[in-house]
Amino acid sequence: MWQADVGNTIKWGEDTEIAEVKERQPVLLQQLLKIWEQSVRATHHFLSSREIEQIKEYVPGALNLVPRLVIAREESGAPVGFMAVSYTHLRAHET
Repeated sequence: MWQADVGNTIKWGEDTEIAEVKERQPVLLQQLLKIWEQSVRATHHFLSSREIEQIKEYVPGALNLVPRLVIAREESGAPVGFMAVSYTHLRAHET
């Protein structure tokens, strides 16, 4: 489990909360990378596995640099989805 410096937390349902992450620890980025890959493989059927693997190399760096990173996490602390928000784009992924 990871510990994060988060902003305001919003309860969503019984056991999920949403919060902006300020500190992006490597373990969190790896968890979000898994969510990203599961989401892309489930929805982007026009991409080959090779193309997904090529894009995947850039995802941790992008998550580390995006101005606002908002995650949804279970009560256990495990992330189940995220939104990466820049000044002109929104990217959302969930398991």
